[in-house]
Amino acid sequence: MNKIVSMAGQRFGRLTVLRRDASKHGRAFWFCLCDCGLERSVSGCHLRCGQTQSCGCLRAERQLQVHTKHGGKGSAEYRCWRSMLQRCSNPRNASWARYGSRGITVDPALQTFEGFLEAIGPRPSPRHSVDRIDNEGHYEPGNVQWALPKPQARNRASNRILIYDGRSQSMAGWAEEMRLPYPVLQKRLGAGWAIERALTTPVAARRRRDSLAPVRMESNGGSEG
Repeated sequence: MNKIVSMAGQRFGRLTVLRRDASKHGRAFWFCLCDCGLERSVSGCHLRCGQTQSCGCLRAERQLQVHTKHGGKGSAEYRCWRSMLQRCSNPRNASWARYGSRGITVDPALQTFEGFLEAIGPRPSPRHSVDRIDNEGHYEPGNVQWALPKPQARNRASNRILIYDGRSQSMAGWAEEMRLPYPVLQKRLGAGWAIERALTTPVAARRRRDSLAPVRMESNGGSEG
């Protein structure tokens, strides 16, 4: 069996090897600290051959540079940016009624593709699309992000937004976070419960059948008051 030589302390690109991780698929892996502050487990052979040089941030930065340099026309990010502008500024756009007609605007900082990419970065995956964190806010730095379909669906204007403990999110989001069945939360609020009470009151467990049986009377005829 070949002896594994420690790589701790060695540097590969943006990665500094910290310590040994468990072997996987017969290969030695090492915990590495990236210059950006994130820690990642990397195969030793990938480090030595230069295949992995960062936690992933280097690749994202290079993609951003390519998109910015060449205008990004034809890229998925460019199409998302153009769609964002159109639904907020073009009354003929199919989504105008839900955006521009409601007064949703695009901040000047995002009206150039370069500014858009600087604020939001490359799209993480083909399933991500542009989303506003605050559904009532505008497309502006700090309120725009890439999001998957499920979080976006919860953020639609048709969902009721609840504010509790200084935070706002949809009823579905609160129900999942507080581990409440959504119909229970919906019924409580419909009955006029305060938001805090509706979110923090535990769901009562079903009574056992024997708890519904008549109370057994004592021999002296008395009963508990």
